[in-house]
Amino acid sequence: SMPERQCLTEPVNTGRVPMAGDPLLAFYLDALGLLETTSVPFLIGGAFAHSRYTGRDRDTKDLDVMLRREDVERTLAAFSDAGYQVDVPFPHWLGKVHREDQYIDVVFSSGNGVVRVDDRWFLHAVPSEVFGLSVSLCPPEELLWSSSFVQERERYDGAAVLHLLHAQGANLDWNRLLERFGVLHSGLILGFL
Repeated sequence: SMPERQCLTEPVNTGRVPMAGDPLLAFYLDALGLLETTSVPFLIGGAFAHSRYTGRDRDTKDLDVMLRREDVERTLAAFSDAGYQVDVPFPHWLGKVHREDQYIDVVFSSGNGVVRVDDRWFLHAVPSEVFGLSVSLCPPEELLWSSSFVQERERYDGAAVLHLLHAQGANLDWNRLLERFGVLHSGLILGFL
């Protein structure tokens, strides 16, 4: 049985957190408020979630919002109707919401198409707080799973994976994580975990 996860409400610990008066903070708050009005379930991922789980600074240039694929079109339409610029530069995994030079990433899969945001992300989400708002973070298992595939020439998340393992390893649902990686198949139980 997995230990119950507590609400993570410590201050966001990223390298660049917008402060009061910063237009980026206003953008994030407006965007999160609009997401709330759509009633579309969403999770906060990326640097904000990594920082919460590891307690380590992680510089960020944007906010990652995780959605199920079937909710992307409706969400982007709501942003467009509210005057934001929206586009889907990578239709298999990523949309973007812009206002001037500020943006949020709308993530619904991974660049390699393997890590699809599904209902289990929401089932195991962790309650938290970002910018004074109650939100849910993507679960550490799914964050680790998705980060493991970021292995591009210009970006490699190996350090983020190791920091998650170090900080959360004892609390992870290893069976679910191994299943996500395709190591576990139905009916197989790893007795050593």
